[in-house]
Amino acid sequence: MKRCLSVSLTVLLLVLFSFSALPVFAAGASMQITASATSVTVGQTVSVTVKYTAGSAIGSLDGTLSYDAALMEYVSISGADGSGNAGVTRISYYDRTGNPSKTLTFTVKFKAKAVGTCAFTMTTGELADWNTYESLGTPGGKVTVNVKNPSLSGNANLTQLYISSGRLSPAFSPNVTEYQIVVPYSTTVLTVSAKTADANAKIEVVGSKDMKVGKNTRVVKVTAPNG
Repeated sequence: MKRCLSVSLTVLLLVLFSFSALPVFAAGASMQITASATSVTVGQTVSVTVKYTAGSAIGSLDGTLSYDAALMEYVSISGADGSGNAGVTRISYYDRTGNPSKTLTFTVKFKAKAVGTCAFTMTTGELADWNTYESLGTPGGKVTVNVKNPSLSGNANLTQLYISSGRLSPAFSPNVTEYQIVVPYSTTVLTVSAKTADANAKIEVVGSKDMKVGKNTRVVKVTAPNG
């Protein structure tokens, strides 16, 4: 009888902070906030878009978009009026077309200043109906963007994958991320280690080295120096 070890190798070029649109419903209105990118490098720009959807025509908006001023710098806004570059940008809007819509969308552009994770938080102070001037609610939301250091390597490749028993199938290749190993029944411990292409990359091996009869899985995660 044999023990079978399946080794999964996951190479991470970047650790990307996931983000998603966060609709929040309140009194007939909802808001969605998204970013043009999940990750940027220092010096690059990122756009944050906010969209309001209401059951009736939107006449005016007063709110704030908060962010970390140590990481991001306000550049410009389109679709509404904005002011302030100290971590809080005041957003205001008043329909002057005479033909208001049930949706309101504006985009704020920022420039990345330093490495870190920046949270953009939209807070609604007032969202008013065009005809009745009544409140359409105060929905809010948040989106995060990761800022990386462009001077650090983004190489998260491996040059070798080592196992204490058996043989990798298929043979090791930096482009292959799944392997299978069959070892004798007498094998009770199997260690997995690896060598990175960039000496400053980090390696984490997930899973127990103790063998059990049947399928055993290890995952090797590699994080590049730039995160």
